[in-house]
Amino acid sequence: MRLLFLTLSAIAGMIIASGSNLLASEMAIPKDAQVYWNKGQLNLEKGNPKLAAQDFRKALEIFHNFAKAHYSMAVACLALGNDVLASVHLKCYLDLEPENVVARQNYADLLLRMEQVDKAKEQFELFLKEAQKFGPEAQKLMVHTHRDRKSTRLNSSHIPLSRMPSSA
Repeated sequence: MRLLFLTLSAIAGMIIASGSNLLASEMAIPKDAQVYWNKGQLNLEKGNPKLAAQDFRKALEIFHNFAKAHYSMAVACLALGNDVLASVHLKCYLDLEPENVVARQNYADLLLRMEQVDKAKEQFELFLKEAQKFGPEAQKLMVHTHRDRKSTRLNSSHIPLSRMPSSA
């Protein structure tokens, strides 16, 4: 779980850094929703995912199609150990931003960890199809995904790679 959380946190950080590259679904975010999202991001950075989740929930109550808030809520839910709610928010994010291949890979990893094999397979296949559009840069992601899928065993002793201690 630590590896998946770190990957999602890094992507959330990239979303923050790309303020000028607004997502298509977020052209008209109400100011109050943005304020709550910013507050939630600060709480995540301070290591308080519970407060962050409350802020993201408020942002989503104001503007349900706030893709970044769904993504950030997924990060907070993972930090709180709530994989089910994290998967709901990752799905919402991908419904709004279907071409984000890294988010789709993380969603597939999460579904696999939750032993939702058929859904995970569908998401991995979509990921692989979309990632190929990015040429050589996508090879790193595809090799990672292939390695993870090849080495993952779905049985009673299954420990997903995302729960293994990272080398970082």
